[in-house]
Amino acid sequence: MTGCLFGSGSPLPVVGRLGWLAVVPFLALGAQERAAGPAGSPPAVTVFLDCDQCDFDYLRTEITFVDYVRDRRLADVHVLVTSTSTGGGGGAYTIAFLGQGRLAGLGDTLVFSSRVTETDDEVRAGLTSAIRIGLVRYAVRAQGVRSVAVTVTGAGASLARDSGAADPWNAWVFSAGADGYTSGQQSTQSRSFDANLTGDRVTAAWKAHVGLSDSYSESRFETDSVNFTGIQRQWNASGLLVKSLSSHWSIGATGQLSSSEFLNERRAGALSPAIEYDLFPYAESTRRQLVLQYAMGISAFAYYDTTVYLKTREAMASARATVAFAERQPWGSVNVSAAWSTYLSDPRKNHAQISGGLNFRVLEGLTINLGGSYSSIHDQLYLPNEGATAAEILTQQHQLLTNYNYSMSFGFSYTFGSIFNNVVNPRMAGSS
Repeated sequence: MTGCLFGSGSPLPVVGRLGWLAVVPFLALGAQERAAGPAGSPPAVTVFLDCDQCDFDYLRTEITFVDYVRDRRLADVHVLVTSTSTGGGGGAYTIAFLGQGRLAGLGDTLVFSSRVTETDDEVRAGLTSAIRIGLVRYAVRAQGVRSVAVTVTGAGASLARDSGAADPWNAWVFSAGADGYTSGQQSTQSRSFDANLTGDRVTAAWKAHVGLSDSYSESRFETDSVNFTGIQRQWNASGLLVKSLSSHWSIGATGQLSSSEFLNERRAGALSPAIEYDLFPYAESTRRQLVLQYAMGISAFAYYDTTVYLKTREAMASARATVAFAERQPWGSVNVSAAWSTYLSDPRKNHAQISGGLNFRVLEGLTINLGGSYSSIHDQLYLPNEGATAAEILTQQHQLLTNYNYSMSFGFSYTFGSIFNNVVNPRMAGSS
């Protein structure tokens, strides 16, 4: 594939020794790197890449027939990449090409799927290839057919499709992992161990998930006046089964069995059938969702220590309602969710939470990031009647009584200068 290329020429000699003369070579070099193509040739397509999953340096070195800009409003094409997990453990990347300016109204969407067995290099190569293919039509429209040549690899190449071969795993994909950690100094030591096993089966009609996890952590504090050892153990087994009813409706059930010393729960189990409705088709989930979900079931507990309600075990019916909205568009992204749960035998024991985040491009180069959550907590059935010692509080060995928790974040970034960023120069990257 060929196109209108912009390359760098030979470096200019350093002119001057002091003051403003020192910047002249750098300004000249920047201008030279933007040298024009053949006289009279149309300008190359300008692209704004909106992709958190992309290796930007790799993509710029592989796709060289376009110019990359750092502000979407200055681009001929806004490439927006969103992703979600696939049933096989890989990823499905939806690539939306949004024409702007001289290419306004020219839009397209491609989908690239990766396999769980592929390396990061194979995934980035496949994603870059899909983006390259999608940009060809824009190069043809902007620069004419003479500026583009197409090569198809493999005689009679066709899109990958289901071969219909027998699957001995029946679409199940499993993953197992474990990790350990230790650190210490003269008066403190800590160590931890985690292990997990998951299994997923995803088809168009059904979705199933099972998960097992186990963790152990230990912290020691030894001084002249304090000798304390804190140990935390917990394990969890969970399951999910969902049936697709239509492009908007789903039904399913979740189940969980767990144990946690931090929560004073020797055993905790729950089983909850649920129904879900998405205002938008599930096929658009990588770009936008408005989900309403309701679940009702039963929860049962057996405690290590007698609780503040003088219980050692109990079981009760519970209900949970959730509303969640998420959208990603060229101007940024937003997500908001609200959930409310209660025990039906005593509605005063409830939990309400709202959380959200916003990433918004205010103007050229300026992006604002907001995030936060708030929970109203009135369902801490598990709190031990005896309370916690000062050492246990300081080392967070047990969950403490609270009626709320919250978090907030705010940030912004501002980029200015040259709008072009085609060149990749990896020299002495660690020094910068």
